[in-house]
Amino acid sequence: MNLKSAVKAAASFLLFLMFINIVSSQAFTPGVSSGDTFTYTFCAFWSSTDPEASVPQDILAMNETKLIKITVHQAVGAMVIMNITKEFVNGTEISSQIWVNLLSGEGDGFGLIIAPNLEKNIIAYPMGFNMSNSFVIDEELVKTYPFGKREVLHHTENKTSLSDYRYIYYDMYFDKKTGVMLEWYVEQVSRSAPKDKTAFLWTIKDFNVKESESSTQPAEEQPTSQWPVTLAVVAIFILAVAVLIYRKKRGERRRSG
Repeated sequence: MNLKSAVKAAASFLLFLMFINIVSSQAFTPGVSSGDTFTYTFCAFWSSTDPEASVPQDILAMNETKLIKITVHQAVGAMVIMNITKEFVNGTEISSQIWVNLLSGEGDGFGLIIAPNLEKNIIAYPMGFNMSNSFVIDEELVKTYPFGKREVLHHTENKTSLSDYRYIYYDMYFDKKTGVMLEWYVEQVSRSAPKDKTAFLWTIKDFNVKESESSTQPAEEQPTSQWPVTLAVVAIFILAVAVLIYRKKRGERRRSG
């Protein structure tokens, strides 16, 4: 191994330790518990630059949705299992069970709940990079809802490197203390129908979440970062590799002379 390769290896090791440090410094105990409920209104939108196009039937069907109610069935560790009930304008209901992993964002409950007490520039779903689930909190602010003022976390993202879509745009708000999604706007244009644009909007209506131990814990009380120690370890590693390579090359020059 030459010095250049050693430095590359050390840099890769450093990035790995940075990632581990980020993940280990965040608390992933859910901010919700069994029995908590939150209810949303839901709307679908469609527009097209094609004068011959008509509103797709699935969009019309989606707008028959009156309310979407989420009930937390179980919250253990990083896993949250939820019962979702869709109430339609004709009075019928459809229920199913969904789940989400707060570490990776895996599950069909992605986006409905993130870890509690995150802050600006912190990663939500930090173990979900390989699934494109991870995202960074852009800002913290206070917003007013029907049930009062809440500290919220805001994230926007425009994804363009997609095989099936020209772009998908997200605009998301989460309750800081509990991690519950409060607003979610999605806008997208598919590659198969580039003249058509669809959008979906979830808006919180009712919010009945008990404050759990994790949701009342201030973010600064989370585990302290070990980043200075990590830097020291990596620096020593790089120095040791450089010294070994220098001694090896010096010995080779002596033998060749």
